[in-house]
Amino acid sequence: LSIYTFLTHKQDKCPKEFISSDTNTESFMYLMGCTPEIPHKLTTITWNYNKQLLRELVEQAFKGLIDSKAITKKRLEKIVPKVFFNCKGDPINLTNNKHVDSNESDSIRDFFTNI
Repeated sequence: LSIYTFLTHKQDKCPKEFISSDTNTESFMYLMGCTPEIPHKLTTITWNYNKQLLRELVEQAFKGLIDSKAITKKRLEKIVPKVFFNCKGDPINLTNNKHVDSNESDSIRDFFTNI
C-alpha cells in the first residue's frame, strides 16, 4: 500500500479520506519528496482533517530524515503551508504537537509502522 493510496482512500474507523481522492498523483509524489520530477501541472494537496493529524503524518513520513538530522521539524513547519491547504483553500500552519488519541491518529501510526 503506497502512502498516496493510504491517504486518498477511506480507512477503517475513519469517516473520510485524509486527502482528496482526486489529488494529482504526480504533484503529490513531487511535493512529498518521492520524485525529483516536477509535474507539468503542479497542484497542492487538500488536507481533510485537523492540523494535529497533519503534523503526525508529516513527522511520521519524514521520521528518518528528522532522526538523521537531514531536516528539522522547524523546517518542515515552514514547508507544510506551501504544500497542504484546507478545504477552503487556506494554507495550513502546523500547530504545536498536542497528540490526542483517535482512530485517525492510530491509522497514520499503523500505516508507517507497517511499511
